[in-house]
Parts: sequence; C-alpha cells; structure tokens
Amino acid sequence: MSTAAYSKRFIGAASLLLYGYAAYPIAEPTSTHSLRLAHGLDAHELERKDPFAVNVRRIAARVGVKNPERISIRVGEESTGASMGTNLTVGRRGACIVLPMELYDAFYAPSHVQDKYDLPKRDEIDFVLAHESAHIAKNHSVYTGAFLPASVVGSCFAIHKIPNKLVAAGVGVLGVVGGNLYLSWTLEHEADQVAARSGFARGGIHCFQRKLS
Repeated sequence: MSTAAYSKRFIGAASLLLYGYAAYPIAEPTSTHSLRLAHGLDAHELERKDPFAVNVRRIAARVGVKNPERISIRVGEESTGASMGTNLTVGRRGACIVLPMELYDAFYAPSHVQDKYDLPKRDEIDFVLAHESAHIAKNHSVYTGAFLPASVVGSCFAIHKIPNKLVAAGVGVLGVVGGNLYLSWTLEHEADQVAARSGFARGGIHCFQRKLS
C-alpha cells in the first residue's frame, strides 16, 4: 500500500476519533467526560423542584428547547456556564446545563444583598440561562462536533497541495485554530441573539455592562 493511501487512512481514522471525542457529550451529556469538558466535575445536580431549576427549564422552553424536563441542571464552583446536548437528541439522550454557583446564590439573594455585593440581578441571570439554553435549542454541539474533524481534514488537504511546507504548516494551523475560534464566536453570538429575541435582551445589556465595568 502506498504512503498516500496510509496517510488517507490515518487522517480518516484520526478524524473519526476527533468526532467521537467532540460529539460524545451529545450522546452522554452527564457523563464524567462531558462534565470535565464543561469544568463541571464539582457540580451537583439540583432537585427537580428547586425553584432555580424550575426557572431554568421554564426559560429553556421559552427559548425553544424541546422536552426541557429532560435537562439535568447542575451548579458548581469551577464552571463558568456550559450546556451539553441538542434539540435533536434531548428527548432520548437528555441534556445538561452546568452553571456557576454565583448565579445560584444570586438567584436566592435578597435585593439589598445583591446591591451590597454587586451580584447579578434577576434579568442578568435569566439572560445567561437563556443563552445556555439557546445552545441546546440550536443544536450547536452538532456543529462543534463536526467542525473539528472537518477542519483537520481540510488542513491536511491544504498541506498536501501546497509545495512550500512552511507555508502549508501555517495554513494548516490557521485553518484548525482560526476556524474553530470563528465557529465558537459565531455560535456564541447566535446564542446571544436567540436569548435577546426571546425577551431577555435587557439582561444581556446589563451582563455586557458588568463585563465592561
């Protein structure tokens, strides 16, 4: 078998492994691997009747998530917010939203405590919940899972076609890193737009003002 054939097989196998790694959280959104990716290994699952969890599922339904009752709501100290799962699979495989403990504490804090410690207000909290729910509603995990191996294959093809290997290596790195960064920005932007269109724009404005202050 020629070197080119071996290379194609290797690239194909590597792409499948990358896809499996990236897409696994869709199939098993509450697995240890999925929670590790979300920095949520320390997160604990909230009881179904917890008012915060009820609010998350209410917002998820408003944003467009099917079967919001199938979402596992978790809070932890390490996570800054992440969601696993898609609308395509939530009915059978479930989904998971991991949120920072700060939001959970702020949700229950009286207004005077929120003011004293500059905690997020209710509209900001709801915007974050809508943003994370939008990732599920818009099946963003499918795009991220498919794009990584696709970008690797594309970069390998470019490297093979470009005679100057230094230039080819630069193109390959830019293709993988730059492409994934652009995709991430695009999906985050879409999640913000979905949250805003669902009636949470005011909270989004306050969130961005907080980040800039």
